[in-house]
Amino acid sequence: MSRPAVTREAALSPLMIAKLFWAALLSSQAMLIAVALILAPTPADDPDAAPVFSASALAGFITVALTVPLAYFLRNQVYKSQWQAHAVTPRGYLTGNLVFLGLLETSGAIASATAIFEQRAWPNLIPALVVLALFLANFPHGRPLDPAPPRLGVSEK
Repeated sequence: MSRPAVTREAALSPLMIAKLFWAALLSSQAMLIAVALILAPTPADDPDAAPVFSASALAGFITVALTVPLAYFLRNQVYKSQWQAHAVTPRGYLTGNLVFLGLLETSGAIASATAIFEQRAWPNLIPALVVLALFLANFPHGRPLDPAPPRLGVSEK
């Protein structure tokens, strides 16, 4: 039994490109966390150690706290500007997701870099782990591409 041939348009669909970028950025975020864990192990309790929440650790937390809402906002603004016939256009879907994933990756990389810079994995990697969880929760499923009219006030049967 032969499989149907995949056309170039289907292979390079915006949904497929978004999924590829998601997988690439997810794996790079996981690798950054792994490198930070290897290079910056949490030291044993040392009375002369730096304070737990230093300025660079707070920079990682603040970066994630600011960029995550900004990423959601910008993705929704791109979706809104590309909304046609109860769906997001393929170009708008790809652009919105690339902006969203790029901002998540940037904030996660900054958080991982603070752990490496300070040689302290805990608590500097908490923001990077939050970003990793957000990557996992925001898999590009393509639902905004489906033209579904709003069902306001209509019961589902």
